[in-house]
Amino acid sequence: MSNNTNKKPSLITMIVKFLKDLYLTFNLIRDYLKGSYRDVSRVTIASIVVTLFYMVLSPIGYIPLIGQIDDVIAIFICLKVIQKDLIKYKQFKNS
Repeated sequence: MSNNTNKKPSLITMIVKFLKDLYLTFNLIRDYLKGSYRDVSRVTIASIVVTLFYMVLSPIGYIPLIGQIDDVIAIFICLKVIQKDLIKYKQFKNS
């Protein structure tokens, strides 16, 4: 008998969650800019802005492959920081 609560998610599951969260973040930004959703913390706004600036201005971004890897890591960290607001936004969209 195995306990599924201790089972680590597969790489595919983590990638799918990453892409869904990224898509949800784009929708959150769009709705925030349109003014249809404003229940976003300053930390979330700052995290998104800092991540975008990092991706555009980082000198590491000009190194093939390493530049893409560090962008993915920056996005992953940002998504972890804004997770609570993404959950609230998803509930808002589903209601």
